[in-house]
Amino acid sequence: IINHSETSVTFRVDLASQHIKNRKEQDNKNVWGTMFDANKHLIGPQNLSGRSVFDIAPLDGVIPAGGKKPLTVIFNPDHDSDFFSDLVRITISEQPVKLEFRLRGTGRQNTVYIRPLDNGNIVQKCLLPNVNDALTMQMQTIDPNEKGIPNNILVLLCAQFINGKYIPAQRELIIGCASVSSGPKKNGDYTFDNLKDINTEGFNVDVPKSSVEMGTEKSVKITWTPSANFDPNETCRATINVTTKGDVIRIWRVILIGYVEIISSSDKRSSRTSKNRRTITNDTRSHASFGGTSQRIGKQVSTQENTSNTLTT
Repeated sequence: IINHSETSVTFRVDLASQHIKNRKEQDNKNVWGTMFDANKHLIGPQNLSGRSVFDIAPLDGVIPAGGKKPLTVIFNPDHDSDFFSDLVRITISEQPVKLEFRLRGTGRQNTVYIRPLDNGNIVQKCLLPNVNDALTMQMQTIDPNEKGIPNNILVLLCAQFINGKYIPAQRELIIGCASVSSGPKKNGDYTFDNLKDINTEGFNVDVPKSSVEMGTEKSVKITWTPSANFDPNETCRATINVTTKGDVIRIWRVILIGYVEIISSSDKRSSRTSKNRRTITNDTRSHASFGGTSQRIGKQVSTQENTSNTLTT
């Protein structure tokens, strides 16, 4: 915090997650993907132990005229998540206008991880009942020889049926290897097991086996091509295990569910026309980021300044 004024000022730092009145918020988006309110801040999950994921020091103090005060952000998660987030509010000399910026972080228990594309823990409502039925069945099918809670990754693939022909569906699965500050530093690798089991259902993986360099992520394309006699009112499901090797060996169960969307030629032309008519403005916010590490969990933290305020007094 830099004080450009000719007098000393006081400051106080508050984390939004520390106030019980704050609740989780989700950005409200319209059908074009633009946000109605770009200033909403998401308060992400907290540690299972009850301790805060983020901490800042110092929380208050005095900044002399022309002086500055550095703030240290500590990120210490105790479980895996891509959605750690908090909002920092800074009050200067008890002024009603507060300075704000957002904290975001990703935590991993192990170095090699798979980033899920869909939410496999909550069965969302869908216009196709068979998708929900297939998802529930697959999530409840657990190998009796499997120990502990399975690492389920859900991948939904939507193929299109246009003019009597199927257009294959494609999704990407992200496999990464987190950087660590302590312990052995080595790259990770992954292997998709028993590809023949999913190939018979029309699913395919472009790179079923490869290595991942530390600090990077790799995209693995998964495609689904329905057979010529496939019923578009049904769903296709299959399961495949992925073995990842990093600091530990971990087995992930990838649940593949394919379904069909029937599109007529008139719908396609109408969609193309509406796309040409609409204009979307880009958000030109400035971004800043910084990183940190803890004992066992690789992490990435970023801050986003609120465009309505500056860190100048």
